[in-house]
Amino acid sequence: MERAKAVAYYTADSPPGTNMTFKVYKRDQVKEALNRLFAGKCAYCESAYEATQPMEVEHFRPKGEVFTASGIMLPTGYWFRASTWENLLPSCTDCNRGRWHKVGKQRFFYGKHSKFPLASPDHAIDETGIANEVPLLIDPSSEDPSTHLGFVIAPKKEAAAFAPVDAAGVEDPKGQMSIDIYGLNRPGLVKARTSRLSCFELALRSIERGRLDAENHKGDLTRYNEALARLRLELREVITLYLHWKNPYAAMCRSAFHVWKERLEKQLAQAAAGQPVPSVAEPA
Repeated sequence: MERAKAVAYYTADSPPGTNMTFKVYKRDQVKEALNRLFAGKCAYCESAYEATQPMEVEHFRPKGEVFTASGIMLPTGYWFRASTWENLLPSCTDCNRGRWHKVGKQRFFYGKHSKFPLASPDHAIDETGIANEVPLLIDPSSEDPSTHLGFVIAPKKEAAAFAPVDAAGVEDPKGQMSIDIYGLNRPGLVKARTSRLSCFELALRSIERGRLDAENHKGDLTRYNEALARLRLELREVITLYLHWKNPYAAMCRSAFHVWKERLEKQLAQAAAGQPVPSVAEPA
């Protein structure tokens, strides 16, 4: 087995001069399983990669060299997790590999590659040390990214990712580090998210028109029930096409849905109080 070979290789009396080449994680059955598990999306940015690029099997904890939060390179990384299922994630090229991106007039180097910053002092050298680590990167297979990430949901604004700020005004460190390293605000990705958000907002406007149509026909039970049936159908379609986790940028769409829902509830309360309000479908 590959793991047994790795143990023998890395625990030999003479330390290895190079890292071992691992192959098991590249097998087709591994890639197919990850594709099914993440619905053909990058685990980090939620982009659908199947139409444009092959999926890359990413090691959350790097199997070879590791770059720390301070930029120091450790030559031997988490070799003991090279074939561990929980350490494997499907990734798009740009989240996985480091390259330069032009943002306005500046250039930034994004992509995880071998980076694995910790808030704790030392990187584990074996499985027993993993429990003592405090990673500064979001692991989408074991935690809810929405705890550490938000999205700009506002009229005429791009759908950029941001790290939430606590009561003391401090940005969520894991969220900010994940944005910086995965490149969650690289231009092409923000453009794709913004386009998806525009489509989602059109669907929400259609729902609002359906709600108003139902309200306007309360006096006609037949037409009122027909309008409600259409509204329920549209809501199911929105859930299926945008809010379900299998869809691209579902986390952003859920954020947008909560913003829309809160605005709707506020306007319904104003209407109940006899105050004139604009349609919830209109920009705030």
